[in-house]
Amino acid sequence: MASNNCEAVRGARAEPRELEHTTGHIDCPACDEARRRMLFPDALGAMAFPSAAAAWLESHAQHISAGTVRDYRNCIKALTPFFGKLQLGQIHIGHLEWYQKMRSGGVGPSRVNHELNTLSQILGRAGLWQPMAEHYKPLRLPRPQVGCAIAAEDETRLFRMAGSNPRWLVAYCCSLITANTTAGPNEIRHLKLGDLDIGAGQPDMPPAIRISEGVKNEYRRRTIPLNETAAWAVRTLAQRAREIGAVDTAHYLLPHRAANGRQGFDVTRPITSWRTAWKKLRAAAGLPQLRMYDLRHHAITRLLEDEDVSERTVIELAGHVSRAMLERYSHIRMRTKREAVDGLAKKGAAPAERAQLMLVKK
Repeated sequence: MASNNCEAVRGARAEPRELEHTTGHIDCPACDEARRRMLFPDALGAMAFPSAAAAWLESHAQHISAGTVRDYRNCIKALTPFFGKLQLGQIHIGHLEWYQKMRSGGVGPSRVNHELNTLSQILGRAGLWQPMAEHYKPLRLPRPQVGCAIAAEDETRLFRMAGSNPRWLVAYCCSLITANTTAGPNEIRHLKLGDLDIGAGQPDMPPAIRISEGVKNEYRRRTIPLNETAAWAVRTLAQRAREIGAVDTAHYLLPHRAANGRQGFDVTRPITSWRTAWKKLRAAAGLPQLRMYDLRHHAITRLLEDEDVSERTVIELAGHVSRAMLERYSHIRMRTKREAVDGLAKKGAAPAERAQLMLVKK
């Protein structure tokens, strides 16, 4: 945390009281303050960091998603212990460097960079970021690793173990869904009953799930048909959801459990995680390092290894596949590519022998 003896901390102003709106917003001090901040953003510089951050987020929140707002709130919460007693205008590049050193002991470089990116936006709104921008260097990120499939025997052991304990039902079903659909844990967590099409189904209308909430980007919004295994897992979770009170299409497939050991569920909020059960079952299966998200990579891997499945189909099912992952399996698809280019010769391109003869004559 920033030292109380820092010169910059001295004289920091107390947070101003919140202004109230007048009836009809006539001669409204709250609206006038909002206008002052919009027209004269440097006014934020005289505010203590918590107040400046709150003012920035309040005006910014209406233009971004609820999930992004939550993420910004978490970043501000992490920044406040260090910058909380400073006025925004007192923050300088030395503070950012020390924040990196202090924070790196507890979280990864990506999170530190994300938090300081939030700070840079707040400073930018006050016209204070540009002088620091040329000196600021984000922490170096580790080279991303492309996930890979687990061995067939490991997969069998994992799911056999997961199905052996009723307390692991949610983790079991979610793992099956990811491994059979490419849907990531956060995408499953945000499924609502209205996103499920799991009726009797017609031959040309297979059961499916619609991924629309909890996605990393717009390319991950998609509809995924369910095979028999995934359909069983979704129906099992849907039955569980109905038993604990989820009846509306807007209710979550995995409702949030009440905190502090209280009984009951809040069907209007999604489950936080099934991480505890996941850690226990993966340890029991002898795969202590396996991440929930690795099963998405596992599903994508199996699709890419199937030469009858096009890359376009993989991308449509997974929503997004990095070029690195696609290139990893390029050797598997080389035979199909060779057949494709061989087909060009049969469709009018000069055969190799004739092309060589033409070169000799020249």
